[in-house]
Amino acid sequence: MRVELRPEAQRDVVELALFYDQQSQGLGDYFLRSFHTDAAKLSYEAGSHALHFGLHYKSCSRFQASIYYRMRDNVVEVVAVLDSRRDPEALRNVLTNR
Repeated sequence: MRVELRPEAQRDVVELALFYDQQSQGLGDYFLRSFHTDAAKLSYEAGSHALHFGLHYKSCSRFQASIYYRMRDNVVEVVAVLDSRRDPEALRNVLTNR
């Protein structure tokens, strides 16, 4: 399956990378490398993850973030990449509007 990131998900990734880089210089780059590895795995893992607010989600392996996606035909559409520590109601609001 092909993995595609929606523009909103791309913005999420950039925002998280900037956040982690503010915590420690270079951590944002490490997050990006780790995220791209996790996202690439969706090409063969898609659909094996639990549903959360109507979307499949995969936890990032090295960071407290989750990749929310849906499957359409042969495409894994990444809808959001969000900090897992967010308030569940805030997550629901973001995800239901995407």
